[in-house]
Amino acid sequence: MSELILIYTQAIVTFFLVIDPPGLIPVFLAITKGMQESERVNLLNKSIIVGFVLLIVFTIFGSTILRLFGIDVHDFRVAGGLLLLIVSLQIVFTNQEKEFSTSRPGVVPFATPLMVGPGAVTATIVLSGTIGILKTLIAGAVAFVLAYIVLYFGKKLFDILGKDITEVITKVIGLILAAISVRYIRDGFLGIFSSFN
Repeated sequence: MSELILIYTQAIVTFFLVIDPPGLIPVFLAITKGMQESERVNLLNKSIIVGFVLLIVFTIFGSTILRLFGIDVHDFRVAGGLLLLIVSLQIVFTNQEKEFSTSRPGVVPFATPLMVGPGAVTATIVLSGTIGILKTLIAGAVAFVLAYIVLYFGKKLFDILGKDITEVITKVIGLILAAISVRYIRDGFLGIFSSFN
């Protein structure tokens, strides 16, 4: 039972980190600037739904796509780990608000590539191949609910915490994600080496 809780906790945390709701708060506020509250909530609802549908698609068909191209899950762990490492470094060293503040408000770019980008796709395929489709979907659903709560109250949180503290939280999330990506790379190489024995 405790092992199952640990598996779900790790998967939920991984999804939450790659979605990075605290880091998306200033981006969401920037691209919805001038909108009424009802319009902002409507966009958030659509983005969460579209994001989760994309997660379902990659969870169910991700492994099939890998097999189609003859890619082993260990190979994808290494490649995915490197990609997550790049994403984490971008979180740490770039300012997403400046990059996307001039984007046209809509499900794109918020649902994808901001919420469900390369990092989330990578995590989805790696997790579904590691812990199974059902556990991945449940963990993803919980992570999206948490992301929705954070973003729904994003303006209040941003006003309470301030821009500087929100940015610090985002950078810490980037560092944790970097550590997770290193684990993916390590596990991938261990799996590749063990296949030669």
